[in-house]
Amino acid sequence: MPQEIDVRPAERQDLPRVQAIHQHYVSLGSATLEEEPRPAQAWQALLDRLAEGSLPFLVTAADDTVTGFIYAAPMHPGPAHRHVAQVSVYLAPDAVGRGVGSRLMSRFLQEARAAGLREIIALVNDMGSESTVRFLKRHGYTEAGRLRGMGMKDGQAIDTLLLQRSLGH
Repeated sequence: MPQEIDVRPAERQDLPRVQAIHQHYVSLGSATLEEEPRPAQAWQALLDRLAEGSLPFLVTAADDTVTGFIYAAPMHPGPAHRHVAQVSVYLAPDAVGRGVGSRLMSRFLQEARAAGLREIIALVNDMGSESTVRFLKRHGYTEAGRLRGMGMKDGQAIDTLLLQRSLGH
């Protein structure tokens, strides 16, 4: 993996690679409980919706190849929750453990604060997710609870861990 890693807002041309990274986790593992890969138009709709709400959707790129992505999606449509978002972060398998995620998360937290967010929620599927929890805790997230049996994947009930990061007022 090259040393130069660019962190920047996601663009339309990044979406095929974003889709491919996400599809890896749909097919293998439990980072997402989605059972089918998201179609290209769903990624474009997400990018558009987040841009309309001034919410961050960032990618990392090395040698013009997207190596990871992160975005903040609204937790609830009501106006009382407009300052709370859910973070989703995914890295290409060969980018894991190389500092890419930390660069991405650091920039994301800056962008989230600038967007007026006060609280970031991470929902982590508790199925071999210890490294994800450690990563989030290194970036200031704290455990906020556990929802038992909230998801299913491959016929197995999976708990969801809630982690929260306050960005201040």
